[in-house]
Amino acid sequence: MPIRVDARVRRDRKTWSIYYSLFQYRRCDRQSVSTSKSSSLVLFFPTLFALFALFDTEKNKKRYSTDDTVADENHIKISRQTLDSLTRRGEYKRKRGCSEVVLGAGNILKSRTSALKTKESATMTRRMCWMKALLGGDANDIVVFTTTLVDESAGCGFSLSKMMMKSALATILVSTAAVLKADAGALKLTILSMNDHHSKLDSDDHDLTVSDATTKAVTGESVNVKIGGFPMTVAGMSALTTSEEAAGQSVIKLHAGDVLTGGAYYSWFKGTADAKMMQHACFHAMVIGNHEFDDGDQNLATFIDNLSDAAVCATGTKVLSANVVAGTSSPLQTKYAKSHVFTLGGESVGVVGVTIKRKTMESSFPDAGTTVEDEKTAAQAEIDALVASGVDKIILLTHIGYAYDVSWMATLNNVDVIVGGDKHELLGDASDLMGFATPHAAFPAELTNGNGKKVCVVQSWEYSKTFGKLRVDFDANGDVTSCSGKPQFVYDSTSFLQNLVDAAGEDYTEAFDDAKKTAMVSHLDTLDNWHAVTADAATAASFETYKTQVDILKTQKIADVPANICFERIPGQGRSTVCETSASYEHGGAACQLVAKGFLHRTKNADICVQNGGGCRQDIVAGDFTKGDAYSMLPFSNTIVTMDMTGTQIIALMEDALDMAHNGGSTGAYPYVAGLRMDVDMNKTKGFRVSNVEINSRLAGSWAAIDITKTYVVGTNNYIAAGKDGYFTFGEVTGVDSYMNYAQTMMDYAEEVKTLTAPAKAEMTTQSYIAPDGTAHTVVTPPASSGATIFGHAVALFAFVGAFAAVM
Repeated sequence: MPIRVDARVRRDRKTWSIYYSLFQYRRCDRQSVSTSKSSSLVLFFPTLFALFALFDTEKNKKRYSTDDTVADENHIKISRQTLDSLTRRGEYKRKRGCSEVVLGAGNILKSRTSALKTKESATMTRRMCWMKALLGGDANDIVVFTTTLVDESAGCGFSLSKMMMKSALATILVSTAAVLKADAGALKLTILSMNDHHSKLDSDDHDLTVSDATTKAVTGESVNVKIGGFPMTVAGMSALTTSEEAAGQSVIKLHAGDVLTGGAYYSWFKGTADAKMMQHACFHAMVIGNHEFDDGDQNLATFIDNLSDAAVCATGTKVLSANVVAGTSSPLQTKYAKSHVFTLGGESVGVVGVTIKRKTMESSFPDAGTTVEDEKTAAQAEIDALVASGVDKIILLTHIGYAYDVSWMATLNNVDVIVGGDKHELLGDASDLMGFATPHAAFPAELTNGNGKKVCVVQSWEYSKTFGKLRVDFDANGDVTSCSGKPQFVYDSTSFLQNLVDAAGEDYTEAFDDAKKTAMVSHLDTLDNWHAVTADAATAASFETYKTQVDILKTQKIADVPANICFERIPGQGRSTVCETSASYEHGGAACQLVAKGFLHRTKNADICVQNGGGCRQDIVAGDFTKGDAYSMLPFSNTIVTMDMTGTQIIALMEDALDMAHNGGSTGAYPYVAGLRMDVDMNKTKGFRVSNVEINSRLAGSWAAIDITKTYVVGTNNYIAAGKDGYFTFGEVTGVDSYMNYAQTMMDYAEEVKTLTAPAKAEMTTQSYIAPDGTAHTVVTPPASSGATIFGHAVALFAFVGAFAAVM
């Protein structure tokens, strides 16, 4: 009497069931997928009947059966982690669904599947992949059986043709030991995440505001403390990983891109220091951010290579992007993947990378031939591929900005979690932030994906100041049932200072005594997201090797300067310490004009670039121009922002800046613009001071009158882009922050051109200048020099110090 095997996959639970029966059994309805024609597995050896009979007892029925079974069959429950482990027994090649599994010599199984685009049908596919692995062996042929599965409700199905081996039944029996695990499919996951650290590796001082009355009575209202940086962040992440795992959570660590560019450690180490810090953090995966391309494909490829050091991080960090397409000759070939599937808590979790397209292509420097495809299309395609292969828990690791995460990514099908970066958004509740900053939105945001299921969205600010902790619960169907979390802050409890003001109104600080420290730490402990830590010793040691080189590297030459390039704000003001006033009397300072030109050169989508005179601080002196000089000249943590503005708005912007520079505001507002020139008459009223405005887009063509109706792309620093320093019209326009550090941008320009010279007079923004008193600045009668005398030097130094805080 032949034994018949009926293979059924239930769509409403994440298990795969084989029914062993001596009777033919048929069922096909909207709650299950069964054989449309009962399949016969004919066993030729009588001894195998006895082995099957081992299952046919009341004891085994109770042990193995779940629900919806019949009296004359046994229901064996197969966990997905068994499936996942078995399908990894050999070479697994995925084309679509489970298309080919190679388990051993002479044992090749193939199936053809339709396009399975839902988690339910993906589960069906995975069960069949598992079945093929389960029935695998490497002995001689016994019998061939064929079955066709049809999902009537979904309208999809596939056929399976299997060459049975002599060891198949033994494989089944051995596998049952791993089959009886409960809660297959459910997962409790903790995601620790960082984004946009931009080579800011060290901790930094930050002010906190104490609102708790009891604590404030001891510590005062304003407290300064060292926060963040990789040595403390690694310590904090390690401690949380331990505590979360002890609480039954599985932990994954993710970085949402823009590791590179922005500070001294990148300027001098080009990603090597970042890679070493990333090794110590031991992220599971990172997505490629737009700034990873700032120095081309080869630099990114080198950085990816440097991420791997098994002695520091045994598992390594997977680099991902579903929409970056490396050119055929790019060194990035084979360096990254579209996605990666991690096994966490016995479950498969797919992580898909997504990179911002426009900013990468227009504001960064991928090699010719390397492109970035549409974000939504690429993300959905990779999600579909993962779901078709049986992965039902999907994390999008994006570098496209919070707004796009919400409006684009969260609407896709089958996405469960989005961990994002790019816009440096701080998410969370203000009560958890100690006045550190103002949150942009909740942490996490809970939205609805394209399937009508819950999706959770997070982002974790910037510059290694914080990292995110998100707890996500998945049910057995692979759907998110809940998510919760907060931004996490690590701090040095030995660094507390109280911010005070003396009787004369001067600010000063005072170190905490033990009572104040105890009160402050106790209060922060109540918030559940502030952690007093000691820097991780190994990370701190690695970091110190880079930190000690910084002072030496500041002397590194990056360009020649044949002649002094003069610093000035308002034409003829006399702020230079090396130039006669006559050098800047007609057109203003060439140093700030050159800075604007450097910005324009590196911001490749901009037509013009604006720099306020107060944003650059000193002359470019003849001789060697070093990295230290660049940081001294451009000392602020400013970044480059671009925005679209009409010709009318640009003229209004110039009027705003000139008014601020001359009428009671900071003289640092005086504008220097690469690609724009104009005549200035401060003897007229506001609105009529600017005339003969001309544009030469990117300084790449010829000068022509500004078109007041045309839209131009304007680059500037993020300080005045926010409407500061009198640049009010900027404040009315929404900009896009490239997060390119402006000192780094100038250094990149200097290294590229190799020789720095003052811009030609035809490129100077101020072509002619009439002072408020009506004096026309010409070279005929310049005032006496104030910059080449000792007295002039003292005046300039005093003005510099006094204006430093007021201007920026």
